[in-house]
Amino acid sequence: MLDLIRELLEFSATPSAPDPASPPSLTLALSRLRRVVMPGSGVYLFSDFRGLEAGDHPHLTQLARHNEVTLFFLHDPLERALPPAGGRYPIIAPGQSQPMWLNVEDPGIRQAHAARFAARQEGLRRLCHAIGARFVSCSTDQDAPTRLQQHLRLPDP
Repeated sequence: MLDLIRELLEFSATPSAPDPASPPSLTLALSRLRRVVMPGSGVYLFSDFRGLEAGDHPHLTQLARHNEVTLFFLHDPLERALPPAGGRYPIIAPGQSQPMWLNVEDPGIRQAHAARFAARQEGLRRLCHAIGARFVSCSTDQDAPTRLQQHLRLPDP
């Protein structure tokens, strides 16, 4: 356990500025995790998995081969479906002062948005099935403690 804590501290002490020569942060985290986790451990990964790349699959496969791995896919309701039709919504990007306008009236845009989310979620679900990991979809509009208790098999408080 102390080795894991030491590795986590070392990882959090690394500079957050991206280095083009180093692997993406999720790849680095998975690689380090493989080195410190003891076989037979429960491994719980909480993420939106946007940074997950094909090169990360071998790390996850190895983790799942020797441990009980659960991927908690964290997402926002707006990722699942656009806001209700009925207007345009202002969006201000970081570093910008002028808003961009999101028009959600077009049913084709709404369907495409929902389809992209469903495909991303299904891709993660298939990956978990292929490597023998558990998949849990967690929306930010759900009660987090209840959701965790359901899937981590925790006793009632």
